[in-house]
Amino acid sequence: MAEPLGPTDPVVMDHFKHPRNMGEIETPDGVGEATNPVCGDTMRLFIKVDKNRIVEVRFLTFGCGAAIAASSMLTEMIKGKSLDEALNVSDQDIVQALGGSHPPKSIARF
Repeated sequence: MAEPLGPTDPVVMDHFKHPRNMGEIETPDGVGEATNPVCGDTMRLFIKVDKNRIVEVRFLTFGCGAAIAASSMLTEMIKGKSLDEALNVSDQDIVQALGGSHPPKSIARF
């Protein structure tokens, strides 16, 4: 059985120490927010859309390293995708992209 992602996973650490697309978009076309009801980690996602494609994405996350890493990875995964494709990205997709097969508790409920 695969181990859950943790703070020592190299991809998680890379996205935590060097988050991609962190910050706000000044005039976003869309803003979403999700809060993990268990631990309180909160992510706010900003997107710019052109012809139904996400052309820019940024995030602000208040939470643990795994939540920051997951937010960073999500932005990389949805950039360039259609809105429908982006909406179909699951927690498990993010976990797999981060190199694991079981989510840490901090991103399992975003």
